[in-house]
Amino acid sequence: MLDKKLDDRKDFIVSEDEFHRTQTLARFELCEILLGIRSYPAAIYHAQLLLKKYPENKFLQTTIGYSLYGLSQYKNVERYDEVYTDYKEVEGEMQQVFHLFHRIKPQNLALITSRHLWNLHKKYPNDKQLELMLRDQIEDMVIYQIEDPLDFFSPNEMRVDTSLHKYARIAFREINEDPVFLKMLKDGKKYRTKFEKDKKLSKRQKKKKKKTKEKQGLGLNKVVYLSPKFYRVNGRNFSLNYLYSEKRQAQYHKLISKTAKKAKLKAKIIDTRNSQSTKAKDFNNATLLKSWSSEMLDHDMYMITHNYNQVQPLAKLYNTPNIVLMSSLTVKTPKSLGNVLLLFTDGSAYLLIGTVFYPYLLPYTYSIAFKPQFENWTVSTVLDIENNQILRRTKNIFKQKANKHIIQMSLYESMQKIKKPK
Repeated sequence: MLDKKLDDRKDFIVSEDEFHRTQTLARFELCEILLGIRSYPAAIYHAQLLLKKYPENKFLQTTIGYSLYGLSQYKNVERYDEVYTDYKEVEGEMQQVFHLFHRIKPQNLALITSRHLWNLHKKYPNDKQLELMLRDQIEDMVIYQIEDPLDFFSPNEMRVDTSLHKYARIAFREINEDPVFLKMLKDGKKYRTKFEKDKKLSKRQKKKKKKTKEKQGLGLNKVVYLSPKFYRVNGRNFSLNYLYSEKRQAQYHKLISKTAKKAKLKAKIIDTRNSQSTKAKDFNNATLLKSWSSEMLDHDMYMITHNYNQVQPLAKLYNTPNIVLMSSLTVKTPKSLGNVLLLFTDGSAYLLIGTVFYPYLLPYTYSIAFKPQFENWTVSTVLDIENNQILRRTKNIFKQKANKHIIQMSLYESMQKIKKPK
């Protein structure tokens, strides 16, 4: 080491310009990744640093806007812990950002976010995502935080205000009589009334309402199946049988196409795992849709995704806004002496005792006690790109050995619910 000449060292392996260009691209990409994993305070910190160099960059401005929107949405529904990292675990200047959003009250954050999104919407009026975020943010602010919005934002100077009222009156002074803003407040009040009414329903009423909704069809004629999956699992230790699952994967895709024709449902399958049978364009689109759908399922509430604008062209490309996530799971549970002994702990004990006195029950008892047991699950989730909604979640369970006809029957039932008129 001492013999090595220090003068031969280089600050940059590539050119300095190329290094800084790549570094900047990585920092922009980091903001995108942080939004996807819902680390909103970190996204705000990194976007703010980049804004010092690129003050008019729309992506950075909307990154901060979306991060505020995400934090406010999760605080509204008391799920902030899902997107929260303890500020004590964060090092450096970024810790202050995490601490700020840990301490800020939901109502304060809702007001700050609403005003910030309004400014962004006015700056970029043709941005559909910003428009939807603004509308959702103001409506949710009324639903969860402000009981009487028209009075709360009143510009009346004679009233006795709290500091929060004063902030709202000053911050929203230019827009508190804007017809668009007033309409959003009124819509929020309408949804708040409905929300409070639904909260008073009993568990039985909620269950009945859910069942009634599930019986209704979606009335869809065309869908895109996104990376359908088939799995075979050992029920004893819940390990995945990779070879069997992979072998059945291609057959599963063919079965979906065949069943869709029988159900008279137009269906296209795109899959990120089979680049040979999937066109490069479809492969890239499937990757984008997987990112979008994953975020939709993570939110599990009505909330605009951070890549909403990016996925909108795909609805026109595939001539449908409806995406289906479909998975079939076969669970095989081998029987053993331990399983047989466990039968004595439930109602099957009577069957075992009865077999002693009535030998003709032996074949049936044998099938329960010693033959492997199977469960086949088909789970589907239908998503709407344009309305950014989860339309339906369904699951079909068959306690039989998996075969082509059982899986096809389960697929057909799922497709009928998709196609059935509303």
